[in-house]
Amino acid sequence: QPLTPQNCRNILNMKSFLSSGRHWKANFVFPISRTMWSVRVATFSSDNPAEYGEVKLRDKAILRATSGAGGSGKMAYDVRRGKARGKPQGGDGGPGGNIYFRASRSCRSLPNRPSVTAGDGHTGGANGRSGRTGSNVTLSVPVGTIIRKIKMNANREITNSEEVADLDEDSAEILACQGGLGGAGNQQLGVKFEAEEGKPGESKLFELELRILADVGLVGYPNAGKSTFVNTITRTKSKIAPYAFTTLQPHVGSVHFTDGEQFTIADIPGLIDGAHENRGLGHEFLRHIERTSVLVYVVDCSGQDEMVPWTVLKNLRKEIELYNSEMVKKPSIVLANKCDVKYLRVNQKFRKLQETFPDLPIFKISALNSEGYQPVVATLRELVIPSPKNNNEE
Repeated sequence: QPLTPQNCRNILNMKSFLSSGRHWKANFVFPISRTMWSVRVATFSSDNPAEYGEVKLRDKAILRATSGAGGSGKMAYDVRRGKARGKPQGGDGGPGGNIYFRASRSCRSLPNRPSVTAGDGHTGGANGRSGRTGSNVTLSVPVGTIIRKIKMNANREITNSEEVADLDEDSAEILACQGGLGGAGNQQLGVKFEAEEGKPGESKLFELELRILADVGLVGYPNAGKSTFVNTITRTKSKIAPYAFTTLQPHVGSVHFTDGEQFTIADIPGLIDGAHENRGLGHEFLRHIERTSVLVYVVDCSGQDEMVPWTVLKNLRKEIELYNSEMVKKPSIVLANKCDVKYLRVNQKFRKLQETFPDLPIFKISALNSEGYQPVVATLRELVIPSPKNNNEE
């Protein structure tokens, strides 16, 4: 760039912006000549947040929203030299700012803030000029957010809850709080010595609940290998460790195909017996798979757990049915994981699992060695993404 004062300011602003980003890095080369500077920028993909520290997913939040108050009306007059106060000319106050909730696919977590307030309207001006409108506030929330208006007692217990919106589409928006009306000036009232105060804004308490919108949801006991499976077929970096309850929050990854098609898959914390009664993570887990199109049951076939895989699968389906009987009717497949442990009669257990559930597609995989994934991904694609041939037949 030419070395002008304006470009110097632009370069300094760019350096400040790039240095603050998590996925950007800027290297500056000074100078090319006496009048030229060069900026070299390297960008890093945001698909791998583990390199820069993973952002925690907030799937529940409570915040107070307060819209702006209306501005007061103006008390002004037509004043001329040598004459008394003339006719009223005070303008109306501006309305207060509104508060909106808007769903955005680029937003991954609910806002981490206790309250939000819109701007107040401005006072009206002389000569009949109206005051400026208060600034609106639009809060971005993930797609799949349910918004409820609630009331709480002194112990911060919810006493009343009313669902006001389900933002299940990108760019869906609702008006949460309407700004207060501006007060009338004395010109509108037609009275010299009177002007109205602006109306106060609304103040409401909202509960935000995120229910993940994913095409495929993984269901399994803790340490069954769900996170390893998702990490292998997507770019997510779920925590993996040889103990139970490693995953404590949902992770969503995307599987991309060369023809441009894709589907999303959610790795959700492990399920335990009694989850429908809110044991363990309970409802915190089950509500996230209500909106998935396909369920994938992951069972441990190595025999290292006390229960055999067919009993585990029966218990998993029972917990889901007790929580919501419609969920168990969704298209499902079963992944028999840890089949690389050959000395524990894996083949016998796999055949027994097939005999017990003849109506479910069951795949033998090894998450540790990344074996058996291709037929699983192909089957999930057929279940999630209808082929053009099937559409024509319909």
